[in-house]
Amino acid sequence: MARINEQGDREGASTLGLLGAILFNPIHMWSDEHFRSLFVPMRTPFGTRAVVSDPSAIKRILVDNAANYRRDALQRRVLLRTTGRSVFFVEDAQWRLQRRALAPFFSPRVMRGYLPGMIDASQALVERLISRGDGAEIEIAEEMATTTVDVLARTLFPMGLGESADSVSVSVRRFSNVTGPVGLGDLLGLPPWAPNFRLIFGRSAIRAARRRARRVVALARSGSKVRPIAVDFVEALTVARDPDTGAALSEREIEDNVSTLIGAGSDTVAMALTWALFLLAQAPDVRAKVENEIDSILGASPMMSEILDKLIWTRATIEEAMRLYPPAPAIGRVAIAADCFGDADWPAGGEIIIAPWVLHRHELLWSEPARFDPTRFLPGRRGKILPFSYLPFGAGPSICLGMGFAMQEAVVVLATLLRTWQFDRVDNRPIRLRHCITLQPRDGIAMRASLRRGASEGAKP
Repeated sequence: MARINEQGDREGASTLGLLGAILFNPIHMWSDEHFRSLFVPMRTPFGTRAVVSDPSAIKRILVDNAANYRRDALQRRVLLRTTGRSVFFVEDAQWRLQRRALAPFFSPRVMRGYLPGMIDASQALVERLISRGDGAEIEIAEEMATTTVDVLARTLFPMGLGESADSVSVSVRRFSNVTGPVGLGDLLGLPPWAPNFRLIFGRSAIRAARRRARRVVALARSGSKVRPIAVDFVEALTVARDPDTGAALSEREIEDNVSTLIGAGSDTVAMALTWALFLLAQAPDVRAKVENEIDSILGASPMMSEILDKLIWTRATIEEAMRLYPPAPAIGRVAIAADCFGDADWPAGGEIIIAPWVLHRHELLWSEPARFDPTRFLPGRRGKILPFSYLPFGAGPSICLGMGFAMQEAVVVLATLLRTWQFDRVDNRPIRLRHCITLQPRDGIAMRASLRRGASEGAKP
């Protein structure tokens, strides 16, 4: 197994440094104490919060007494401008209405119908690499982002997105770079319409996201389905009604859900795949096990749902990548009423941070937490992982609706790629991390794609 080559993950900060970290790159706000203690009060210029890493306390906050905890004001501000009034933001009756409308699209039965689209998008990536030639240098995060957008276009949005997957992926990243960072106005609680230079200069990215959502909704309503497996995601949102009031979702709420699914649904999986390939490039022993598994189980056979369950090393690699680089590095909550968890009496209005970035690397919860070791998630060992110490998709009522979709997609893409290609770092420079909605490589990751010499002949292009 390998230690990862990254930079700047535990810098700690003075009060001024902490403020700078929150505003420019929150990944720098954590100190060694956070990774060694299960309950750490953080005194900031904007009040005291507790960083909670005790699994039993997390279970209390996110599951057992979840009704007593809401998203904190800062998280709500950022979510409102990044996801609008989608299922990611709304609460109570609105949340139940939207979640009920969307849940059928992520059932195990329907998920099997998405498999051909996922395979086609993965094969399209393989063909792009073929066109560039053996040994070509690529920016892996960009390629993964294009592929995961392509997956969405071939599954949930069969009428298309109205533009290329590459164009959408670039636009999604620009939108997240504009709307995702915390601003001084957010910390001060200024009105949302108060001047924000990042948003002012990024208006074109915001307008592009809104136009895309509007266009996708119009395309979905414009004609018949083009694939037999297609499901009408937009129609489900359109016909959804509140069981008590009969109220429907507004056009803007429908568009917000579409926009959020395109953004969050592509970026989170793209980052999981990016980090998986980055980690495998530094661990030849693990990469060999994953390649051998793919060769022996998949070989030249077509990808089928029953085969996916047998790719245990492939899946474990993705899960370990999400442990080291969680899709959502931090979760904020505020107590409605006073509560008690662990040894802490927590007051009403008290704010809490549950940080998967900290939790997944915590020295009291994981053996050699900085080491890339997918065997943690293999059968026989994964049962030793403490419940609520691993939260790549959250937990409780608000657990990510699309987690099954994301895992199926990630396994399909990674297995399809690695049956033919091998990826290596172009250089050994430490990766600088950036927390902007998801956890990203600040300067990208350049990799060399080489045809595997030991791959099954039938699997080669």
